[in-house]
Amino acid sequence: MLYVENLTKTYNNKIVAIKNLSFSLNKNKVLGLVGPNGSGKTTTINLILGTIKSDTGKILYENYKNDSLKFKQKVGYIPDELILPESLTGREYIDFILSVYSIKKNDKLKKLIKLYNMQDFLDILIKEYSHGMKKKLQIIVAFSLESEVIIIDEPFRGLDIESIIITKQLFKSFISSGSILLCSHDLNLIEELSDEVIMLYKGNTVAKGTSHLLKEEFQCEDLEEVFMKVAIGEDRKNEIGEIISNFNNNA
Repeated sequence: MLYVENLTKTYNNKIVAIKNLSFSLNKNKVLGLVGPNGSGKTTTINLILGTIKSDTGKILYENYKNDSLKFKQKVGYIPDELILPESLTGREYIDFILSVYSIKKNDKLKKLIKLYNMQDFLDILIKEYSHGMKKKLQIIVAFSLESEVIIIDEPFRGLDIESIIITKQLFKSFISSGSILLCSHDLNLIEELSDEVIMLYKGNTVAKGTSHLLKEEFQCEDLEEVFMKVAIGEDRKNEIGEIISNFNNNA
């Protein structure tokens, strides 16, 4: 289980990036973390991965702290921004990452390469890859490791329709033995794939629960409507509605 308790991070002693965030991610589950830019999603990811330090709070996987080697071996990450060593080929990059984690090439890797139809592109320099190919490479590498939890930021950006379908199926297969923290702006995607949802807005947790219970609690038809109610507020919601309804009217 990935366990996060009372996580808080401020910048320059005044800008609250995330405030008192708590959750647990159990095995066989997908937890959706959703919010607009500036809501605290990226800060949360960086705190969990240990690339920045929290002001307060606790982050554990099983009994391992997030600065331990065991934690880093068990918690994988697929970023939204695909910063890859473009002087390497795809194959060289895979070999390098596997060597860092002391993992030998295995049948799982072969299946993933075939699944994403990357066999003919592994000996090409990464600088020649499209965004979608870079995303596929990151997915292949992440799911080739021995991670038990994978944090995935905007998983489908740049992927074609076939690859999106494949990746959704891969997620379902992975959570038979692992778990996923799925971060996105896309509320429809979060509703489709997540067992539980956390909505963030300006660093605060504004809603938390299953999609069904959130829609029931706030008497909404979908998560977009829930978000508008709990984060935006009635005044802003009404203002948006008025602008949209009169958009084509000449002043």
